[in-house]
Amino acid sequence: MEVKTLGVKRKASVLDAPKKETIWEGKAQPTASRVHGYPDLIVVPALTPSRYDAVPDVVTHTGCVDKKCTTCVVYQGSLPADLQISSQAFEALWALKPRDKASFPHRGRMITLTRSQQAFQAPPLALQPLAAWTQRITGYPITATLLAFYEGQDHLKAHSDIPSCPGMLGHSPIPSFSFYPSDNPLLFRPFRFHPPIHHKSSKKISEVTMRNNSVLFMTGTCQEHMRHSVPKPAKKLVGQDLRRLNVTFRTFA
Repeated sequence: MEVKTLGVKRKASVLDAPKKETIWEGKAQPTASRVHGYPDLIVVPALTPSRYDAVPDVVTHTGCVDKKCTTCVVYQGSLPADLQISSQAFEALWALKPRDKASFPHRGRMITLTRSQQAFQAPPLALQPLAAWTQRITGYPITATLLAFYEGQDHLKAHSDIPSCPGMLGHSPIPSFSFYPSDNPLLFRPFRFHPPIHHKSSKKISEVTMRNNSVLFMTGTCQEHMRHSVPKPAKKLVGQDLRRLNVTFRTFA
Protein backbone atom coordinates (compact mmCIF):
# COMPACT_ATOMS: atom_id res chain seq x y z
CA MET A 1 0.00 0.00 0.00
CA GLU A 2 1.17 3.51 -0.75
CA VAL A 3 0.19 6.68 1.08
CA LYS A 4 0.36 10.20 -0.37
CA THR A 5 2.11 12.63 1.97
CA LEU A 6 2.59 16.26 0.93
CA GLY A 7 2.10 15.31 -2.72
CA VAL A 8 4.77 12.57 -2.60
CA LYS A 9 3.99 8.86 -2.55
CA ARG A 10 5.59 6.88 0.24
CA LYS A 11 5.33 3.37 1.59
CA ALA A 12 2.64 2.81 4.18
CA SER A 13 3.82 3.14 7.79
CA VAL A 14 2.40 1.79 11.02
CA LEU A 15 0.59 5.10 11.45
CA ASP A 16 -1.66 4.11 8.54
CA ALA A 17 -2.71 0.92 10.32
CA PRO A 18 -5.04 0.59 13.33
CA LYS A 19 -3.46 1.36 16.67
CA LYS A 20 -1.76 -1.54 18.47
CA GLU A 21 -1.73 -1.49 22.24
CA THR A 22 1.72 -0.98 23.70
CA ILE A 23 2.52 -2.04 27.27
CA TRP A 24 5.59 -0.75 29.08
CA GLU A 25 6.38 -1.74 32.63
CA GLY A 26 10.11 -1.14 32.84
CA LYS A 27 11.84 1.67 34.71
CA ALA A 28 13.89 2.94 31.76
CA GLN A 29 12.18 5.28 29.33
CA PRO A 30 10.89 3.62 26.14
CA THR A 31 12.79 4.21 22.92
CA ALA A 32 11.06 6.01 20.07
CA SER A 33 11.10 4.08 16.79
CA ARG A 34 11.43 5.70 13.38
CA VAL A 35 8.81 4.43 11.00
CA HIS A 36 10.04 5.33 7.53
CA GLY A 37 12.74 7.91 8.05
CA TYR A 38 12.29 11.62 8.66
CA PRO A 39 10.11 13.58 7.77
CA ASP A 40 7.59 10.81 8.48
CA LEU A 41 6.19 10.71 11.99
CA ILE A 42 7.87 8.70 14.72
CA VAL A 43 5.77 6.28 16.74
CA VAL A 44 6.50 6.48 20.46
CA PRO A 45 5.61 3.56 22.74
CA ALA A 46 3.01 4.81 25.20
CA LEU A 47 3.50 4.48 28.92
CA THR A 48 0.93 2.24 30.61
CA PRO A 49 -1.34 3.23 32.17
CA SER A 50 -1.90 6.43 30.21
CA ARG A 51 -4.72 8.89 30.87
CA TYR A 52 -4.90 9.44 27.09
CA ASP A 53 -6.06 5.84 26.56
CA ALA A 54 -9.53 7.21 27.34
CA VAL A 55 -9.52 9.15 24.05
CA PRO A 56 -11.43 7.20 21.36
CA ASP A 57 -9.29 5.91 18.45
CA VAL A 58 -6.18 7.38 20.05
CA VAL A 59 -2.85 7.10 18.22
CA THR A 60 0.45 8.14 19.80
CA HIS A 61 3.11 9.79 17.64
CA THR A 62 5.55 12.67 17.34
CA GLY A 63 7.27 14.74 14.69
CA CYS A 64 10.35 15.41 16.82
CA VAL A 65 13.73 15.55 15.06
CA ASP A 66 15.33 13.72 18.00
CA LYS A 67 15.17 10.02 17.14
CA LYS A 68 15.31 8.98 20.80
CA CYS A 69 12.96 11.62 22.20
CA THR A 70 10.28 10.22 24.51
CA THR A 71 9.10 13.50 26.06
CA CYS A 72 7.71 15.12 22.91
CA VAL A 73 4.48 13.15 22.46
CA VAL A 74 1.35 13.85 20.42
CA TYR A 75 -1.92 12.02 21.02
CA GLN A 76 -4.49 12.15 18.22
CA GLY A 77 -8.01 10.76 18.42
CA SER A 78 -11.74 11.34 18.10
CA LEU A 79 -14.24 12.89 20.48
CA PRO A 80 -16.75 10.72 22.35
CA ALA A 81 -20.10 10.68 20.56
CA ASP A 82 -21.84 12.72 23.27
CA LEU A 83 -19.26 15.54 22.91
CA GLN A 84 -19.24 15.82 19.14
CA ILE A 85 -20.40 19.12 17.66
CA SER A 86 -23.37 19.00 15.27
CA SER A 87 -23.61 21.22 12.20
CA GLN A 88 -26.14 23.39 14.08
CA ALA A 89 -23.79 23.79 17.04
CA PHE A 90 -20.97 24.57 14.61
CA GLU A 91 -22.94 27.48 13.16
CA ALA A 92 -23.73 28.80 16.65
CA LEU A 93 -20.03 28.79 17.57
CA TRP A 94 -19.06 30.28 14.22
CA ALA A 95 -21.32 33.23 15.04
CA LEU A 96 -18.71 34.18 17.70
CA LYS A 97 -16.21 35.01 14.94
CA PRO A 98 -15.01 38.64 15.19
CA ARG A 99 -15.51 40.91 12.19
CA ASP A 100 -11.83 41.78 11.76
CA LYS A 101 -8.60 39.85 12.13
CA ALA A 102 -6.49 40.91 15.09
CA SER A 103 -3.16 42.73 14.78
CA PHE A 104 -0.24 42.86 17.20
CA PRO A 105 3.15 44.62 17.34
CA HIS A 106 6.17 42.53 16.34
CA ARG A 107 9.73 43.86 15.97
CA GLY A 108 8.61 47.42 15.42
CA ARG A 109 5.76 46.79 13.01
CA MET A 110 2.16 45.62 13.15
CA ILE A 111 1.40 42.04 12.14
CA THR A 112 -2.11 40.99 11.11
CA LEU A 113 -3.08 37.42 11.93
CA THR A 114 -3.68 35.04 9.04
CA ARG A 115 -6.94 33.90 10.63
CA SER A 116 -9.64 35.29 12.94
CA GLN A 117 -9.67 34.35 16.61
CA GLN A 118 -11.53 35.04 19.82
CA ALA A 119 -10.24 34.38 23.34
CA PHE A 120 -12.34 33.62 26.42
CA GLN A 121 -11.37 33.23 30.05
CA ALA A 122 -14.16 30.69 30.60
CA PRO A 123 -15.29 28.38 27.78
CA PRO A 124 -18.52 29.34 25.98
CA LEU A 125 -21.52 27.44 27.32
CA ALA A 126 -21.62 25.05 24.34
CA LEU A 127 -17.99 24.02 25.01
CA GLN A 128 -18.17 23.55 28.77
CA PRO A 129 -18.84 19.76 28.60
CA LEU A 130 -15.85 19.46 26.26
CA ALA A 131 -13.71 21.49 28.68
CA ALA A 132 -14.72 19.27 31.61
CA TRP A 133 -13.81 16.14 29.62
CA THR A 134 -10.48 17.67 28.64
CA GLN A 135 -9.60 18.44 32.26
CA ARG A 136 -10.32 14.83 33.22
CA ILE A 137 -8.09 13.57 30.40
CA THR A 138 -5.12 15.89 30.94
CA GLY A 139 -5.34 16.48 34.68
CA TYR A 140 -4.71 20.21 34.11
CA PRO A 141 -7.13 23.06 34.86
CA ILE A 142 -8.35 25.18 31.96
CA THR A 143 -7.78 28.90 32.46
CA ALA A 144 -8.27 30.16 28.88
CA THR A 145 -10.11 29.15 25.71
CA LEU A 146 -9.14 30.20 22.20
CA LEU A 147 -11.42 29.88 19.18
CA ALA A 148 -9.64 30.16 15.81
CA PHE A 149 -11.73 30.61 12.68
CA TYR A 150 -10.34 29.47 9.33
CA GLU A 151 -12.08 30.16 6.01
CA GLY A 152 -10.98 30.58 2.42
CA GLN A 153 -7.19 30.84 2.28
CA ASP A 154 -6.75 31.44 6.02
CA HIS A 155 -3.75 29.61 7.42
CA LEU A 156 -1.34 29.49 10.36
CA LYS A 157 2.38 29.95 9.93
CA ALA A 158 4.87 27.65 11.64
CA HIS A 159 5.37 28.63 15.28
CA SER A 160 5.68 27.36 18.83
CA ASP A 161 3.10 28.25 21.46
CA ILE A 162 5.62 29.01 24.20
CA PRO A 163 6.91 32.39 22.91
CA SER A 164 3.51 33.30 21.44
CA CYS A 165 1.66 32.60 24.73
CA PRO A 166 3.73 34.11 27.58
CA GLY A 167 2.60 32.98 30.99
CA MET A 168 1.45 29.55 29.87
CA LEU A 169 2.29 26.83 32.41
CA GLY A 170 5.42 25.03 31.26
CA HIS A 171 4.89 21.62 29.65
CA SER A 172 1.11 21.83 30.15
CA PRO A 173 -0.65 19.89 27.37
CA ILE A 174 -2.38 21.84 24.60
CA PRO A 175 -5.49 20.12 23.25
CA SER A 176 -6.50 21.20 19.75
CA PHE A 177 -10.01 20.36 18.52
CA SER A 178 -11.19 20.57 14.91
CA PHE A 179 -14.77 21.14 13.80
CA TYR A 180 -16.17 21.54 10.29
CA PRO A 181 -19.65 22.30 8.89
CA SER A 182 -19.74 18.84 7.26
CA ASP A 183 -17.96 15.47 7.26
CA ASN A 184 -16.51 15.88 3.76
CA PRO A 185 -12.97 14.43 4.11
CA LEU A 186 -11.75 16.38 1.07
CA LEU A 187 -12.14 19.59 3.07
CA PHE A 188 -10.34 18.47 6.24
CA ARG A 189 -7.26 20.58 6.99
CA PRO A 190 -3.78 19.10 7.54
CA PHE A 191 -1.77 19.92 10.67
CA ARG A 192 1.98 20.09 10.12
CA PHE A 193 4.94 19.65 12.45
CA HIS A 194 8.24 21.44 11.80
CA PRO A 195 11.67 21.21 13.49
CA PRO A 196 12.95 24.30 15.36
CA ILE A 197 13.65 27.21 13.01
CA HIS A 198 17.46 27.02 13.39
CA HIS A 199 17.67 23.22 13.10
CA LYS A 200 19.60 21.85 10.13
CA SER A 201 16.42 20.06 9.00
CA SER A 202 14.17 23.08 9.59
CA LYS A 203 12.51 22.79 6.17
CA LYS A 204 11.40 19.18 6.65
CA ILE A 205 7.84 18.62 7.83
CA SER A 206 5.47 15.91 9.03
CA GLU A 207 1.72 16.02 8.59
CA VAL A 208 -1.47 14.60 10.08
CA THR A 209 -5.08 15.23 9.03
CA MET A 210 -7.43 16.95 11.46
CA ARG A 211 -10.80 15.27 10.92
CA ASN A 212 -14.17 16.60 12.00
CA ASN A 213 -14.75 16.22 15.75
CA SER A 214 -11.14 15.17 16.31
CA VAL A 215 -8.61 16.17 18.93
CA LEU A 216 -4.83 16.42 19.01
CA PHE A 217 -3.00 16.75 22.36
CA MET A 218 0.50 18.25 22.19
CA THR A 219 2.20 17.20 25.43
CA GLY A 220 5.57 17.22 27.17
CA THR A 221 8.29 19.12 25.32
CA CYS A 222 6.41 19.53 22.02
CA GLN A 223 6.59 23.32 22.17
CA GLU A 224 10.37 23.25 22.76
CA HIS A 225 11.20 20.59 20.17
CA MET A 226 8.73 21.38 17.39
CA ARG A 227 6.80 24.09 15.60
CA HIS A 228 3.38 23.54 14.04
CA SER A 229 1.33 25.09 11.26
CA VAL A 230 -1.89 24.87 9.23
CA PRO A 231 -1.25 25.43 5.49
CA LYS A 232 -3.51 27.11 2.96
CA PRO A 233 -6.04 24.82 1.27
CA ALA A 234 -5.37 23.59 -2.25
CA LYS A 235 -6.42 26.03 -4.98
CA LYS A 236 -8.69 23.38 -6.51
CA LEU A 237 -10.91 23.67 -3.42
CA VAL A 238 -11.66 27.36 -3.99
CA GLY A 239 -15.44 27.86 -3.93
CA GLN A 240 -16.00 25.08 -1.38
CA ASP A 241 -17.06 25.69 2.21
CA LEU A 242 -13.55 25.73 3.69
CA ARG A 243 -14.50 26.78 7.20
CA ARG A 244 -12.73 25.11 10.11
CA LEU A 245 -13.26 25.96 13.76
CA ASN A 246 -10.28 25.21 15.96
CA VAL A 247 -10.72 25.19 19.73
CA THR A 248 -7.73 25.08 22.07
CA PHE A 249 -7.70 25.10 25.87
CA ARG A 250 -4.74 26.62 27.71
CA THR A 251 -3.37 26.53 31.25
CA PHE A 252 -1.73 29.73 32.45
CA ALA A 253 0.28 29.92 35.64
